[in-house]
Amino acid sequence: MESAVAVWVAILLGMIRLAKAAEEPSPQTVVYLDRPTRYGPAANEMTTGGILSQELARQAFLIAAREEMGLTTRDARLGDPMPTEGNNLSFAFGAKKEDRFNPPLDVLRGVPGKRELVLRHKLQGRIAPFRYRQHAEEMEQLSRTVFVEALKKAGFSGQPLPQSDAAVPEAVENLLGEMTFTSQFSALRQLHKLMSTKGSSPALTGALVRGYSSLGYLTEDYWAPSYKIFKARALLYAQRMCAANESDPVAHWHRAYALGMIGLPNDALADMQEGNQLWAAMPDANRPARPEWVDLIAAHSRYDVGKLDASKAPKSQQQLTWLLRFCCYERARSVWQARDIATRAMSLMPDCDKFCYGQCRFGPSGSYELSRQAYRWMLLLGNRLYLALKRCRTCPCR
Repeated sequence: MESAVAVWVAILLGMIRLAKAAEEPSPQTVVYLDRPTRYGPAANEMTTGGILSQELARQAFLIAAREEMGLTTRDARLGDPMPTEGNNLSFAFGAKKEDRFNPPLDVLRGVPGKRELVLRHKLQGRIAPFRYRQHAEEMEQLSRTVFVEALKKAGFSGQPLPQSDAAVPEAVENLLGEMTFTSQFSALRQLHKLMSTKGSSPALTGALVRGYSSLGYLTEDYWAPSYKIFKARALLYAQRMCAANESDPVAHWHRAYALGMIGLPNDALADMQEGNQLWAAMPDANRPARPEWVDLIAAHSRYDVGKLDASKAPKSQQQLTWLLRFCCYERARSVWQARDIATRAMSLMPDCDKFCYGQCRFGPSGSYELSRQAYRWMLLLGNRLYLALKRCRTCPCR
């Protein structure tokens, strides 16, 4: 009898523990960032900062969660689903309209219509067109300080990713050298996984800068704001490299890579010059290896297409050289040259839809010819992109 009672008591206590465990929220490990409610001046956001300024703030917040607290992040603007585990109240960014060029930055949490203010921060810098480098500097600093405190105030906890000397695997470097959407996407997913397991390192962070910069340019023609997200991440990770070691020429070269691909050639050349001066001032024994792409980015930022010759570039940088040469002509609106580069590059890089789109955009006039080019582009996306996604082992759809 006593043994039977003891068994029933044990079962009852176990059921009580399970009930309590079900009532207690599981640890918060996923930070979900919703679309922004408001950011920028009242009338026309695109004239003063625009989406890229929004994303520099939003992505800095997510970097604070990933790099400074070791949390998983999801972004509604990239189509990430709302997490179902733990406390799944979303974060959102907003800004009041009382100050046209320097609105206070708000971090909100909760469902739309019932969001609570977690943080209100007065920005130091002025939000204005083409001040993305200055804005990135401030946002990157917030990602290590104010945004971390906001996450802790919201109930999240965690530790920064450990620092390491992890190198970029050769397979990932090969993917970064392939200028296609799927290759860059796969490389970035592998790099983030490496950082979460092995810790952050200058080599891995630099690879993220290059991957996000290339992906941002490759997806400029997509009807979605995702390319702004990729460009913001590239610039923020580059700024993290510079903030970690201002005297490191490699950090300045990577920031020049990001600025050049974003479309800020003057800022890119300034960083390139600073990196070259730091490198030249170092003793020979302490000089880091000069990346093969440094001179290519410098030529691209100067629109010196004569030095963007793929036949003379290192094999690992030939696809980047084609892309940079096309970028120069595209941004200069040089129709005939852009069409010629797109046609020649397509025969060598058929999986790069950037060149196929370039043929449509700069192709022959006339509705019939344009329709033919557009049809060819759709066939490319249907026949090649689907197969490439199936081969991508890190694709979420697998």
